[in-house]
Amino acid sequence: MKMELEFCWMIFTALISVFVATWWLLKRANEWFYVSRLGEKQQALPPGDMGWPLIGNMWSFLIAFKHGNPDSFISSFVTRQILMDDKRFKNGWPKVTHQLLGRRSFVGLSDQEHRRLRKLTAAPINGRKALTIGESDPIIDTLEKLYSDLNCGIRAMTINLPGFAYHEALKARKKLVRILQAILDGRRTRKNGDLSESETHKDMMDMLIEIEDENGKKMDDEEIIDLILVYLNAGHESSAHATMWAVLFLEEHPEYFNQAKAEQEEIVRRRPSTEKGLSFQEIKQMEYLPRVIDETLRVRNISLFTFREAKCDANLGGYIIPQGWKVLVWFRAVHLDSENYPNPNEFNPWRWNAGTIQSKVQVEISTSYEAHRQLPRKNQKNHMKELHKISVDTKHHLDASMDQEIR
Repeated sequence: MKMELEFCWMIFTALISVFVATWWLLKRANEWFYVSRLGEKQQALPPGDMGWPLIGNMWSFLIAFKHGNPDSFISSFVTRQILMDDKRFKNGWPKVTHQLLGRRSFVGLSDQEHRRLRKLTAAPINGRKALTIGESDPIIDTLEKLYSDLNCGIRAMTINLPGFAYHEALKARKKLVRILQAILDGRRTRKNGDLSESETHKDMMDMLIEIEDENGKKMDDEEIIDLILVYLNAGHESSAHATMWAVLFLEEHPEYFNQAKAEQEEIVRRRPSTEKGLSFQEIKQMEYLPRVIDETLRVRNISLFTFREAKCDANLGGYIIPQGWKVLVWFRAVHLDSENYPNPNEFNPWRWNAGTIQSKVQVEISTSYEAHRQLPRKNQKNHMKELHKISVDTKHHLDASMDQEIR
């Protein structure tokens, strides 16, 4: 009996030893693979956890989001540092984003090509016509379904097997490209045959076809299709989500709702009887509603983050970010920082009055190459960039809420 107990204890001890050794080896695998090759530079790396092989720190990430506190994950790895350096950093979106949105889209271009394309499209792609694709409802419904599948794979793991989001997204992109190419061919044929439509029937694709640079060069088909996909990505549900949160916040705070309502009623009262609908000039007259929108975007952070990649070995606060390593810019850290905004979780449009917002930006970043490391805390100042405005959408829903209240 005693020998059996000793044998069982030896087996148990061996199993525990194997488990601990395996856990230690796996936990150090990323460190050995990514850090050991850096030589002397590894001494200047930010401290932090490199995570597990293949999955990195995904478990901790999912747990933090599942329990409604994503900032706890980021805060455990990073502190503050400014990242507005185009000389040492470039767009660093993962490879899957380039594959799904296209190599000619904004996310996959060099800095020079990015500036050229933005300059080329900024003025023409503007206004109501730029928000439409004038095709039949069945085609639009198909495009919407396929884009939803593509969008699900943009931030998914690159597992190209049936049933996984990335695999479905690749199939969706191929179908989207075929449909958009067919539409594009039809538009070019119609234009070459002088079967042009009036200006009122033009949409985004017509505008992209007509764009010319200073040398008279037009955009090719691949560039147009990739640009349409990246515009879909930029606007997919973002305005809808922001509008939803704005309406909810106004419903929860009657004093802010009444202020916004009074402003809209005054604009309508001053409108000439011959004018119908909201004009751009009236949007520019709004002072309070833009504050509501800014505060909504600050509190709810419709866009959570963006990626940057080190072009060279970058020194930040005395630590080295090696060339090729990624940097995650975490917008919530700016918007919910009590040093920038007193009571940051409180919805208060009045905080956007002139002079009440501190003119400094501190961006939380998490450096990674399939892993995460920690940067030192250091206060620095920069001017706050103006948040995007969605006045038209919010005005529409605000009017709907007002009509409901009147009924």
